Amino acid sequence: MQKHKEFKFSVIRKLISGLVVPIAGVAFFIYTFYEGIIGDLVQPYFTAVIVGFSAILFALVYTLLKRYKGEIGESTIIYYILENKEGEIKES
Repeated sequence: MQKHKEFKFSVIRKLISGLVVPIAGVAFFIYTFYEGIIGDLVQPYFTAVIVGFSAILFALVYTLLKRYKGEIGESTIIYYILENKEGEIKES
């Protein structure tokens, strides 16, 4: 599944970025939404929740559509790393 095999990421980094951060984000969202309902503050924040959820859903659909069409480009960071490696090889 990895595009560039030369880049290795530790298991800890994969767990943190793939599981811990999303789970913490969802837990924080649920907590703040719960507090909003208990404090009777649903109305001011409900629009922001709907807009945020819509933006996330749009980004997900857009990304999956681009992936399905094969139009997702290469990461800018990986591009610069590879460009730098090629420059080092040419210089030596």
